[in-house]
Amino acid sequence: DIYYDPANILTGNLVQGVVSSVVENLNRKLTGSPSFFKVTRHSIRTERLNYISFLLPGIIGMAVMFTGILGTAFPLANEREKGILRRLRITPLPIPTYIGAKAIGMVIIAFLQALLIILVGILFFSVKIVGSYAYALLVVFLGAITFVILGFLVSGLAKNAESVDPIGNLIAMPMMFLGG
Repeated sequence: DIYYDPANILTGNLVQGVVSSVVENLNRKLTGSPSFFKVTRHSIRTERLNYISFLLPGIIGMAVMFTGILGTAFPLANEREKGILRRLRITPLPIPTYIGAKAIGMVIIAFLQALLIILVGILFFSVKIVGSYAYALLVVFLGAITFVILGFLVSGLAKNAESVDPIGNLIAMPMMFLGG
């Protein structure tokens, strides 16, 4: 079975031709007759989106990524540099509780930021969201958690607050350009 989008003519025809020829050659080699395997084509239609609807998920991804990585790493490195984290050890508040609260706060901020971007896109730019809102919010939530964890990693690698930006960008830039 081949599922293809007729709107994407070049790729659809190329893939159909390659798969058909491979199946035909496989039929001849295995059975000597051209009808053992059969290629069935199914046309699917995708939604036509305007450019901002195509661009919005990337904007959300970048916002959540930079908020999670740099928004988490810089304050932690700054607090470590100023000795705030050392002073927290003598308080009754356990350090894992403090770090967990910081992580939850940053995830909530990144999540709210993504919701605000979606809302502005829908209200002012006529963004059309295709698919499940629940799955989209789940992906944003999981991405926020992932990038906050990377922010903790960056804050651990950084010797001081000034080195957070280069290390964070060293991690974020390849993801931004190679992530599609």
